[in-house]
Amino acid sequence: RAPAYLPFNHIPETRQRIILYRKLAQLTNAAELDELKEEIRDRFGPIPKPVERLLSVAELKVLAAGKNVTGIEAKGDKIIVTRNGELITLDGKFPRFAKRSPDGRLKELRILLKAL
Repeated sequence: RAPAYLPFNHIPETRQRIILYRKLAQLTNAAELDELKEEIRDRFGPIPKPVERLLSVAELKVLAAGKNVTGIEAKGDKIIVTRNGELITLDGKFPRFAKRSPDGRLKELRILLKAL
C-alpha cells in the first residue's frame, strides 16, 4: 500500500481538503477529473505523489463505472474484477499483476480497465 491522500502540508486548510475530497467522490467522467487536476495544480502548485495516487484511484473509479465494473480486488498478484455480478477472466484465468510497486499496479489496473 502507498499513501493516497491530500496532505496537510500541500493543502493546509481543512475546509479546502474536504471540498476537494467531495469533488473527487462526485466525479463521473474523465473531463471532470482533468478539470479537478488542473484546479489542484493551479491553486496549490505541483502535485505531490500522494495526491497523484489519489487522482489515479479516482481515475480507476471513473473508468470502472464506465465499464459497468462493480468491484476490483487484489489478492496477492491476482486482479479480481466483477462486472454485472460476474467475475472477469482473461482466457479463463484471472488477470495478474506484473508489477510489485503500488504505482505500477495502479498503471496496470488502468490499462486493464481501458481494455475491457
